[in-house]
Amino acid sequence: MGVTMSNHIVIGFFGAALGAWASISGAPTARAQEWGDEIVLLESPGIPSYVGLSNGGIAVTPDRTIHVVWTEQDAELEGSLRHQVYTAEVVDNAVSTAAHVIVPYLDSYPGRPDTGAKWPTLATDPEGGLHLAWHDYRIGEIWNVEIYYKQRPPVTEWDPSPSADLRLTTTDHPEWNGDNGYLPTIRRSPLGELRVVWFDMRFYPEEAEIMSKATLPEGGWDTTPGDSADERLTENPANSEFPDLVFDPEGAAHVVYAENSNDIYGIYYTWLPAGEAEWSLPQRITPDSVVARSPSLAPSPDGSILCVWEDGRDGAARVYAALLDSAGGSWGEAEPVSPIGVGVSGPAAAASPDGIFHIVWSDRRLGFFDDVVWCQHGRGGDWDPSGAADERVSTGTRATDPEITGSWDGRVIVSWRDKSEDSSADIWMRIRSAGPTEVADSPRATPARSRFGNPHPNPFNPRVILPVELSFEGFVRVEIHDISGRRVRRLLREHLESGTHRLLWDGRNDAGRPLPSGPYIARLISAETEARTTLVLLK
Repeated sequence: MGVTMSNHIVIGFFGAALGAWASISGAPTARAQEWGDEIVLLESPGIPSYVGLSNGGIAVTPDRTIHVVWTEQDAELEGSLRHQVYTAEVVDNAVSTAAHVIVPYLDSYPGRPDTGAKWPTLATDPEGGLHLAWHDYRIGEIWNVEIYYKQRPPVTEWDPSPSADLRLTTTDHPEWNGDNGYLPTIRRSPLGELRVVWFDMRFYPEEAEIMSKATLPEGGWDTTPGDSADERLTENPANSEFPDLVFDPEGAAHVVYAENSNDIYGIYYTWLPAGEAEWSLPQRITPDSVVARSPSLAPSPDGSILCVWEDGRDGAARVYAALLDSAGGSWGEAEPVSPIGVGVSGPAAAASPDGIFHIVWSDRRLGFFDDVVWCQHGRGGDWDPSGAADERVSTGTRATDPEITGSWDGRVIVSWRDKSEDSSADIWMRIRSAGPTEVADSPRATPARSRFGNPHPNPFNPRVILPVELSFEGFVRVEIHDISGRRVRRLLREHLESGTHRLLWDGRNDAGRPLPSGPYIARLISAETEARTTLVLLK
């Protein structure tokens, strides 16, 4: 059973796009003082590369190294459609570790074309470890596509051997002539949980459902065969696909996806509070009569979440956006972001530590070929759909499928697929700098990390001073937890400048009641890092 991997809306493009550039006030421009040079991660003449359908193909480790993953056809077997997962590393605006295979095409793969390992997604942890998920055809080619996972511990290299790969899904529904899991997205919660979301065709012969699974509280994954180890987020015969997943600062998981309800694709949303087992009932966040596809989420450090998508309500595809102020709240009114009539596709969103949202997409305002365009928006402002505020990121002529991430150090990183005239496609990247003072002296040196100073007095009764040393300006949370992990007091949740800040805790919980003697854990959570220190209340 196959599935068409198309995530673009095509509505009235020709006729609207011709001459559209002339009607837009303000051409997109590059800001030389902010954007670095374009970086090619892999040039492979005649060999196509793929990014953009899965979310989360870029990750930044604490040493400021940028890691990018993508799908590449086997260069030794041109035209074979045998796919592998590649990665490359970038330090100081230059490739530091050349592109190489981390999930190779195996001899054990079935011989059918267009199989292998495809659509990787990447997450990182505060220690510098990397976590990779992808969908894989090794079990039963297109009749049995499964989700796989592997990890790279800190200060090590990827192990490309099959023994390092963990099969996350083990499905068996022969009544539907195939069990197919596609396009995973992997993210790490601020509380340490890893979670994967994907769309899956195990329950219906022609329609997909949204599935998820997370690491167990004691660590590791539940790989019990069958359906019991996987969470089912949707339960209807409508086709649900292309999910995205993010966590908010409290650890709640938020998922959006496109669903074909009554033959009209719309954007749907569900969320799962931290520590809970039941997802909310899905809600449609686009009008019933509007065709909408390709959703992407961006969580801000203040707890708000931005959703962007392709939207056809204006007669041609545009990028629209809506904001969720907090978990459990209501989505704000959808607003257009891109100009009308320029043939947009593949929007993606991210947020930087200062709370500014960033969006990328590709469009054709300069002609019949695509260019990656970038736009930014800060809280409290309005989107400018005229095009005047847009910046052109790529300088090629066939740039599509952009991905974006906002790094903990303030940089914004965009990657995309750039197709040349010989029908191959290379992977390119560009970095928007956060400022000239935030570059480490050595390419591999770890910069000063935000942390706790020495609390004093400790043990304490009834008050303790807790110094917080911030290496970067940004949104910060400081919480007190008991030894069971339960949060008992929130000390801080706001945007702070870099430097040392001193907090006072009076040994009380959020309700103002005195807490009993014993050890407590203070947690510092920021976009850059997570730190902990032990406090002892001794009465």
